[in-house]
Amino acid sequence: MEPEIEILDLKAQLEEALDSQNEMLSLLVKHQGLSEHYQNIFNLSASGQLIISPNGKISNANIKAHKILSRKAGRLIGKSLFSFLGDAQVSGSHEILMDHLHYVKTLKTAVKCEIIINNKWCALHSFLLSNNVITITIIDISIRKKLEAKVYHGSTHD
Repeated sequence: MEPEIEILDLKAQLEEALDSQNEMLSLLVKHQGLSEHYQNIFNLSASGQLIISPNGKISNANIKAHKILSRKAGRLIGKSLFSFLGDAQVSGSHEILMDHLHYVKTLKTAVKCEIIINNKWCALHSFLLSNNVITITIIDISIRKKLEAKVYHGSTHD
C-alpha cells in the first residue's frame, strides 16, 4: 500500500472514530438530561415512592416517602420497610407485607395492599422492575380509614 493511500485510510478511520465519539457524547448528554428529568418526577411525586433493592433494603426514596415514614431526607436508604411496621403481632402487617412482596416477585405484576406502617394506614402499590428491584408507591390513607370506621360505626349503631 502506498503511503498516500495509507494516510488517507488512517484519516478516514480517524474521522469515523471522531464522529462516533461525538455521537456518544451527544447521547450521554441526552441521557443525563432524561435521567435528571425522571429524577425530578420521582422526587416531586405527590405520593411516596420507594425503590427496594434485591436485598430487601430501600435504595431510593422520594420526599413524600420520607414524610410518610417520618424520616429526614436520606434516612431511609439502607433500611428495611419491615423496620417501620411496629408491633407485628398487633397489626398483622408483617405477614401482609411479606405476602405482598412475594406476590410482586412471583407474579411479576402490580400488587396492592393496605397495612399499618409507622402507626399510619398506608396503601402500597408495587411492581417488579428488573433484577428483583421493586418500586413501591406508598400513600397515607389514615384519614380514609378513620372515615370508613366512622361510617361503619354509624351504620351498626343507633
